Amino acid sequence: MSRNTVALALLLSLLVPFSLASAEFRDMSVMVEGRPTECGITCLDEDDDGRTIHVRRSELVLIRLRSNPSTGNNWHIEELDTDVVLPLCNAFVPDDPDLFGSPGDLKWFFQAESAGETDLVLKYYRIWEGPDSASKTLHLRFVVH
Repeated sequence: MSRNTVALALLLSLLVPFSLASAEFRDMSVMVEGRPTECGITCLDEDDDGRTIHVRRSELVLIRLRSNPSTGNNWHIEELDTDVVLPLCNAFVPDDPDLFGSPGDLKWFFQAESAGETDLVLKYYRIWEGPDSASKTLHLRFVVH
């Protein structure tokens, strides 16, 4: 297993239990003006739309997006050079886990892979209606050093 795979597995094993049960994790994962948090992960959200984000190779980026999959809507990657920035995983964390259909946050981890620049375009739509029906769009420019 590669060093990145081991690091990701360790990170996910630590974060997943907290993402489902801990309000403290939710508070920690809010955007901190696009700068690394205490744990070294750059946290972004929809308010960062249109920004250019500078990251170092192998740095992790967490993007928090408001979502409600029970409506059929989901966030889809429409543009990204995966040689520069790689999507690792995502998980939906409902606001109220006991309420079926609860809205919440889609937390999506990306990793800066190699030096370069890429646009990340995410659109929120029902897959059967296609990207032209998107009700929300997030556009970020990544510069990896």
